[in-house]
Amino acid sequence: MNHRRLIPLALAALALTACTKTVTGASPVTGSNGPTGGQQTTNAQSNNDKPKFGGDFERVCSDGIGFGGVAEYSRTPKVLHPAVLLTKEGGDLWVNQVPSSDYPPGWFINYNGDFGTAQLVVCYERTSVVPTGKTCEMTDSKTKQPFTLTMFNTKYTLRILEARTGKVVFTKNGLASSTDCPTITFTSGDDDRTKYYTDLQPRDYRSALKPYIAP
Repeated sequence: MNHRRLIPLALAALALTACTKTVTGASPVTGSNGPTGGQQTTNAQSNNDKPKFGGDFERVCSDGIGFGGVAEYSRTPKVLHPAVLLTKEGGDLWVNQVPSSDYPPGWFINYNGDFGTAQLVVCYERTSVVPTGKTCEMTDSKTKQPFTLTMFNTKYTLRILEARTGKVVFTKNGLASSTDCPTITFTSGDDDRTKYYTDLQPRDYRSALKPYIAP
């Protein structure tokens, strides 16, 4: 199981044990706002601006600023409330993801979909890393040279915000941890191949999202 969401390039490893993880965290907290919670504010837009791309929702995750032109969210039972997912794992940028294979159709808006129909924005952010004290012996698939991989657990914040107002309706802080060496890793750009971070994958928090997206 690969918990490092990176563009597949050229690194593969010797087959070891499958990767598992333990996820812990505080109970969900509602009514907080900002990247890590705090005083609640509502930044509803007075105009009717609409997002054109999934990445436009970065301002919702970063600053709680919504889009006045999208539909108002009301937690209506048995009604699907379309969402957009953005993640920030170790970098400065929020990245739009569409976890179509892990979720029923319609939960998340496709890359070429109408983002003006979004009612919710899901923000998953890696907030810090914790060394596990474990290393893994790996092999570079290109050079066939061995190297040592150091594992890190990660602390995270998962939030659900209203797309229209930027109001936080759900917050959870937790720890994603693993003690098993990965069977394969992927790196790109300036990524350090010798470091492995155990992050949650979208499928890991589907149950937390369901009461809001598909109540």
